[in-house]
Amino acid sequence: MADEEHWAQRRRRVAKCKVHGLHYDPRLTSGCTLCRKEGLGAEPRQKPQTVLMLLSLLGVAVILFRMFGPGSAVRADSAATEPAATAAPAAPGAASSRLDPEPYRAAIAALEQALFKGSAASLPEMSDQVYHGLAQLRRDLVERREGEDAAVALDEIGERIIDQGLSIESLARVREEWIRLRARTFRPAPWFVVPSRVAALTDRAELMTYRAAADDLYALLGEGAERARQLLTPSTPNFVDPKEVALNQETWRGYRADWRRRIVELRRQLPARPAASADPQVLLATQRLEQAFAQVSALAAGDLPAGERVGAAFDAAEQARRSFDELLVP
Repeated sequence: MADEEHWAQRRRRVAKCKVHGLHYDPRLTSGCTLCRKEGLGAEPRQKPQTVLMLLSLLGVAVILFRMFGPGSAVRADSAATEPAATAAPAAPGAASSRLDPEPYRAAIAALEQALFKGSAASLPEMSDQVYHGLAQLRRDLVERREGEDAAVALDEIGERIIDQGLSIESLARVREEWIRLRARTFRPAPWFVVPSRVAALTDRAELMTYRAAADDLYALLGEGAERARQLLTPSTPNFVDPKEVALNQETWRGYRADWRRRIVELRRQLPARPAASADPQVLLATQRLEQAFAQVSALAAGDLPAGERVGAAFDAAEQARRSFDELLVP
């Protein structure tokens, strides 16, 4: 009500300029805006009290600044007598711009579960879990309209996983990328996975790689054993033709060269051998896998193998598979 009375009084005071047709308050100025610009009006008859007050305060501030501001005598004297002040706290900077991780807890936890301690039975399955974790966190960021740069980075990592899948080497890179991205994007949280606390010696990803290699070795052994069985079986039952035997041995030597090459390539894909301080079960499983590789490689280096040697290689490969199965049980 007071405001309405104020504006009613002001409307009653407003006058209309006879030259330009503009309205002005004759208590504050002798003419409209254009009159003052053209020099047709006199200076305001009464300066607004607010302006005078502000000018007075400004004058006081200038005096105080000269007395106590940088370089003043008063400040110099006090600086000489007072002890050195402690450094001012650093500006909030990047930390204040990082996001609260709590609204994203479910997505972050799912992604870190897949990356560091997932329950996948193979690297392809782990790739799917990591990709879905990245995609869910990206969707959450987009829906909340936060962390645009992080959403782009998550999308790029996910596309790379779709194109290339995960290996031990690429998984290590993705883990490092995620830790750096998490530090840039979110404030710290006690429930974040701490990589140094992840047991690297029994990392599931490495165990799954060993297990996949044992499967592939078993399959290669099965292929070579079947080829050897075919070449050892005479085309005529109960009749051994020396020429046929010689020809089959030559055929086997041609086959075993390629077979051995694939065995060597598979062995090169294994992770680095665990340190002596690793879990004894892990050491035993990797030792059994190495023994299986040695036996299969020996088959690929000689003449057509007999049944006993093939059977012993199968036993070694199967034992290695079972050892890693036991380690991978959740």
